[in-house]
Amino acid sequence: MRTLGKTEEVAELLRRLPYTRSPSGEEGKAGGAPGGGFTLTDWTKIARNVVSEHGPCPESTMNLYRQPTEGVYEHVPSHVVGLVSAAHFEMFLDTQLGVIYFPGWIYVPGPTAVAQDTYGPFKPAADDPHDYASTEEANDWRTGGMGLKCAWAIPEFFEMMKYHFRNLTYLPLTRVWVAEAFGEDEENARGMPAAFPIVRQIFQKHGWLDLARYQKEKCMDELDSRWEELFDH
Repeated sequence: MRTLGKTEEVAELLRRLPYTRSPSGEEGKAGGAPGGGFTLTDWTKIARNVVSEHGPCPESTMNLYRQPTEGVYEHVPSHVVGLVSAAHFEMFLDTQLGVIYFPGWIYVPGPTAVAQDTYGPFKPAADDPHDYASTEEANDWRTGGMGLKCAWAIPEFFEMMKYHFRNLTYLPLTRVWVAEAFGEDEENARGMPAAFPIVRQIFQKHGWLDLARYQKEKCMDELDSRWEELFDH
């Protein structure tokens, strides 16, 4: 990770994280999935690719590996690492502050946008990044480039994510790809696929959200078998 301009603390942390590797055939589905969504970045695989380059990593190669996790943002420091890969969809872990920044997807109202509601659950940190970070960072990824509050302490962040997964506003479409499914009442304006309610019915058919009854493999198998019917239009 030092080759990619990241600190040893980032490297040590990434060694401890579990990774979701795509089963055969899943990568293509992820790339064509509807709505905003993301996959967890497999930094182990990236590190192996960097090592195989043999020698110093040129800046162009560094950008090639980092861009999928950092997107359009230009001021991501060495102690911050992107955790997901998707177009215009970023999630950053700041190892110095111990917080996760989740600007989310710029086209769909995900949890960051929902959390701007004064009465919404799981409020982001109220701190103003301008008080502790450079102007470049504060106007960039720390606020989603739009002045958003999008930082959570790590425990609160995972509670928020669990809440949205339980409610299927974060909707797994494959074993490795998760779509944002907020705002179906504005389906046409948001570009929300009509198949999302059917996907929810499939989850409920297989026992969601009673984890004692939920049959994950059967649920995922049915989604796999109906992929073309639901999404390849």
